[in-house]
Amino acid sequence: MRPIAPVDRELRIEGAGNVALGVLGLCASVAFGTSPGRAVISFAVAMAALMLVQRMIGYRWFRSAAAAAAAPDPGATLEAPADTLRRSVLKLTMPLILIVAMLVWRAPLGAVIGGAFAGIGAVDLATQRWAAATRAAGTIVYRELGASPFSGGRRRIYTRPTADITDAT
Repeated sequence: MRPIAPVDRELRIEGAGNVALGVLGLCASVAFGTSPGRAVISFAVAMAALMLVQRMIGYRWFRSAAAAAAAPDPGATLEAPADTLRRSVLKLTMPLILIVAMLVWRAPLGAVIGGAFAGIGAVDLATQRWAAATRAAGTIVYRELGASPFSGGRRRIYTRPTADITDAT
């Protein structure tokens, strides 16, 4: 079994990072010569579209997977918070590279791509709030780490009641 990490920690970092990169893409698009009105509209449309898709597919899948999840193996390794931060920040390099590439190629696309990542980040933050509320209600949701930091979000989900957590886990 691969190591596991609390989902609320991972999604907080990635969600906030995606939203920040999205806003950076919008601002840079305007700085590179796109009219503010065109940039904001492009950003908003892309953000709304990706929020809708991500909410319908990712968020719904995540909640149903968590509802049906089993407990992790007793010997499962829990990823250290610093490692989760490092992995999540590394994962944010791909959106950054894509936004910069779009700005260099065609400045208006920086706002579009920025909006897409901001939409994904907004849904990640909504999912993080759900996972934090689940933790407050007595159950921690974990996600198995992928083979690389760039692994997709549909990785195996586990849950564990907070009452089962001891200093050994």
